[in-house]
Amino acid sequence: MGYHYIEKRINSISLNSINAFANIVGKADQNCKEVFFLSVLGVNGMYREDIAELDKSLMQKAAQGQAVYYRFLGFPQLTEAQDIQVYSQYYDNWIQNGKTVLFTNHLKSSDGLEDIIGTAVCKVLESYHTYHPNASASMEKNFVVKLLFWLDNMGYDFIKNPKADLIRKCVIHNVTKEQEYYFCYLLVLLGIDVLLLQNKSDIDEKAKKLGIIQEIVIGAFREIELPKYNRNQYSNVISNGSENECENKNFSNALGSNSRNYNVNAVRNSNQQQNCENRQHNNQEPRKIVIKIPRHQGHDAHAAQQKQSMALQPDSGWTAMQPSDGTNSSDQRRDSSIWNRPSATSAQGNRSSIQPAASSAELAFEDLALRASSIVMIAIHDKSGKIVGSGSGIMVGRDGYILTNNHVTCGSYYSVRIEDDNTAYKTEELIKYNSVLDLAVIRIDRQLQPLPIYQGRKPLVRGQKVVAIGSPLGFFNTVSDGIISGFRKIDNVDMIQFTAPISNGSSGGAVLNMQGEVVGIVTLGFDEGQNINLAVGYEFIHGFVRGFQ
Repeated sequence: MGYHYIEKRINSISLNSINAFANIVGKADQNCKEVFFLSVLGVNGMYREDIAELDKSLMQKAAQGQAVYYRFLGFPQLTEAQDIQVYSQYYDNWIQNGKTVLFTNHLKSSDGLEDIIGTAVCKVLESYHTYHPNASASMEKNFVVKLLFWLDNMGYDFIKNPKADLIRKCVIHNVTKEQEYYFCYLLVLLGIDVLLLQNKSDIDEKAKKLGIIQEIVIGAFREIELPKYNRNQYSNVISNGSENECENKNFSNALGSNSRNYNVNAVRNSNQQQNCENRQHNNQEPRKIVIKIPRHQGHDAHAAQQKQSMALQPDSGWTAMQPSDGTNSSDQRRDSSIWNRPSATSAQGNRSSIQPAASSAELAFEDLALRASSIVMIAIHDKSGKIVGSGSGIMVGRDGYILTNNHVTCGSYYSVRIEDDNTAYKTEELIKYNSVLDLAVIRIDRQLQPLPIYQGRKPLVRGQKVVAIGSPLGFFNTVSDGIISGFRKIDNVDMIQFTAPISNGSSGGAVLNMQGEVVGIVTLGFDEGQNINLAVGYEFIHGFVRGFQ
């Protein structure tokens, strides 16, 4: 039996309880299927008992081959660089195919499932663009990549079997983020009944604009110990007689542990692996990011030796992102001649949050130090919540967009600190990244004051005074001054060499000219050198942050 897409009629009957969701079965014919999308807000006296009964009822149906049922405690996090690369390639293939067939690592059916996924994702994107009309191509890609990752981790067992009368029920606890809500909508479009149990808080207000979910309020929001969901018991019951036996016995990442159980090697070139080894050290003590670069072996070394010696090297269990072939970004590399002319990007009037160029008059160091209010400190957390490193970031968009280094974003999630604000803004939103340029954009839920980025009135020159602002060794927003001491090409990327002192934790900080404009982002430096530090220049930054207003 093959797959074919049919339209979904959502919430044709109003539901009034968790038990009603467990027992309802939508009708289906050749043209339409009834599905249910319900949100239960708050907690009442029977909350735990109702959830336990929900589990029992649907597990029994699963054991009899009548249903597929999962209750998820949270969403797995897309943080591994190779996973991002794999799912980005699936997105690129989908675009090249005219947004028709869409594959993932698990979902590679030749019976039409790839067409169903492509159709459903298109419908989700239509809703997404309705409420995000200015979303850039990179934002759309980041959105779809995350949907596909979650679909592989949370949706595979629901849709692998084309049996028309199979009951498909998915329960997810405390969905708060807009992208998570859109994923739930994707499941509904794939014919899965979805129940959101919101005991802690309501869903994101922006997501509610879709108007596709039914809500029932049963009590006040509060923390509550949830009934244990025994996935192993569920797997054992199914394996004793169900035709829907789960192919992935270690589905624990969708239940909250984030462990991976699928194989990406089939679609990943082993020479392009970009793995952040820090994620394998969750049980070790927190450590700072250490980026070491060995010294040159003599001034007459061959260019290839120079390139090898300048590569980012691992230290103490950390591995910085290695440059790849650039398949993760459409940004073009600079050639060396760009240092002799103003930036072409700046002349095109891009849509980024870059402010107009400042006056050519130099500012006092005291005034330049005030720019620190637009520089943030980023704490990097592992899966258990421990801080395993720190970095810096530059405000580039008013709606929460922060530019940092790609190697800073190698965590499970991040907390961002801003001067004169006692709140630590937690986020896992990685909006855009480029491993070649070592640039990334993350987003927090706060209005920001972006820094102006240099527009290229004159080419940068050796001896030009600069100021660096970052959080070296966790010392929040340290200001240091120096000069541009040279221009270097590292793995075909032109970089600014400067002398303003930096240390571990400065990565992602700003290098400012004397007018207070960003001319570069701190990327790396010599641990064994004296103020030999490198930054990615403003030309690359212009193109990378275009669209973040």
